[in-house]
Amino acid sequence: MSLFLWSVVSVLISVSNPVNDLHKTFQGKKGFQVEFTQEIQQSSFAKTNSQASGSVKFTRPHFLKWIYETPKKKTIEYDGSKLTIEEGSQKEEVKDSGKLNLQKSFSFLWGQADSNVFKIEKIDGTDFRLTPRDLSSANFKYIDVTVKKGLVTSVRIPSAIEGVSELKFKNWKLF
Repeated sequence: MSLFLWSVVSVLISVSNPVNDLHKTFQGKKGFQVEFTQEIQQSSFAKTNSQASGSVKFTRPHFLKWIYETPKKKTIEYDGSKLTIEEGSQKEEVKDSGKLNLQKSFSFLWGQADSNVFKIEKIDGTDFRLTPRDLSSANFKYIDVTVKKGLVTSVRIPSAIEGVSELKFKNWKLF
């Protein structure tokens, strides 16, 4: 094999696959907790951005808790069949209609994006894109995910109507 061909093969082998990197990181783990910041930009109101921050906790098989600390306290909790949203003194429970599955929707965070729900495309060694297979029932166009050292560092989600939501993740704790 020529030196040039060997170099090309070596580079191709060493190019990381971000989905595989995530899967390896979370293999055998029970769950995680991570902090996030979120910025939402509305294209119809170019100067209006909203920001939020909080944390996400996931424990296998179905427990997901998304907590907004700012701008105001809000907790979204999912146990595999019901969704509870608590904001201030108000608490609302949403039964699973068969369409609601937060675990499948957020499973890209731990490297198990469902290929029945999303078309998964590798963009490069750190980024991949998830496109909903059923765009008519999604309220977003796609999700671009950036992975570094086997963990999601940022997510960009253009809405189906107008605007973009960008999330940044830090201080991952795996257990």
